Amino acid sequence: FKNSGGKHYHRWEAALEILEKRYAAGEIDEAEFLAMKQNLGK
Repeated sequence: FKNSGGKHYHRWEAALEILEKRYAAGEIDEAEFLAMKQNLGK
């Protein structure tokens, strides 16, 4: 992952990016996406 403005990505930000890519690719549905996103926030 590229660092934006020299800021290091937090692990959850990297995980969220992967989640969004999987959702965009249709690998997971919206319910799964939202559930996984909530789990990342904890």
